[in-house]
Amino acid sequence: MSDQWRRGKHRKRWVGIIGTGKDRRRATLYTPQGDRIETDAKAADAAVKRLNHDTKLASLPTTLSMDEIYALYEKDRKDHGVVNLTRIKEVGRTLHRIWGHLAPQDLTKEEVARFTRLRRAAGCRDGTIRNELAYIQAALAFAAKSGIVGSAPRLPKPPVPRPRERWLQRDELIKLIEGAYEFHVKLFIVLAITTAGRPKHILELTWDRVDLERRIINLDNLTQRTRKGRARVPVNDTALEHLQLAREAAQTDYVIEVDCRPIKSIKRGVRRRHGARECQMSANTRCGTRQASTWRKRAFRWLRSGNSWGTAR
Repeated sequence: MSDQWRRGKHRKRWVGIIGTGKDRRRATLYTPQGDRIETDAKAADAAVKRLNHDTKLASLPTTLSMDEIYALYEKDRKDHGVVNLTRIKEVGRTLHRIWGHLAPQDLTKEEVARFTRLRRAAGCRDGTIRNELAYIQAALAFAAKSGIVGSAPRLPKPPVPRPRERWLQRDELIKLIEGAYEFHVKLFIVLAITTAGRPKHILELTWDRVDLERRIINLDNLTQRTRKGRARVPVNDTALEHLQLAREAAQTDYVIEVDCRPIKSIKRGVRRRHGARECQMSANTRCGTRQASTWRKRAFRWLRSGNSWGTAR
């Protein structure tokens, strides 16, 4: 039997139908106000959606663990088009170790204090702990809004840490760029400095949102709009030079790419410091195209040129 209700007709009225053949069943559809739905197709679709939601909730156990709630939250984020789930998964692993077996009602102030102590003992700062608790709070809020739990307990967070008052100087930024031997890492650093965009937003940037003629980058992802949105930033001379080089050798729709594919995290590329010889071998063996040859020649020329960079247009 199919576990999904669907809209169907019975005696010229809209009804909810589930199953097929001998297992087929019908249900009368009602509006939230309790009125019977007869001919309004839009209202019938909304009623079927509510019916499926109620059926799903009825099949869940009466008490879910935090692991189960967080798994449902992660699936909901994925269904809503969130591409980069790296941080959500990282918090999920932390939750599993400390609170995975607990129920939401077990998250008392004492438990939150224990969570904070354990994370501090693991070397995490208060900013990281606040971020982790914020993800867990979001999962609880999702569960409460969906009717999975009755209410979401409030999780007290550590105090907001003082903002960092350390900025890199010009010579330090030059050393940072020159120390990145892989071209995609160098391009990422340049864009991060000149656009002040978040790493996730830069890695998700596609060429259709980069206007090299008007010198504008639109960091807003039109397919995954958020309430706050993202900035539109100008392209200065340094970023323009690097983007033009990357555009000529592009293999995908993404500005930041490695071996002909986009990447989700830059951490590994920043940690390892490949030489130009390894970059050449990677470009030769994995791409094997004329564009890879162009990328290699231009990247070597750029690496040896000692070009300066700046934020002034």
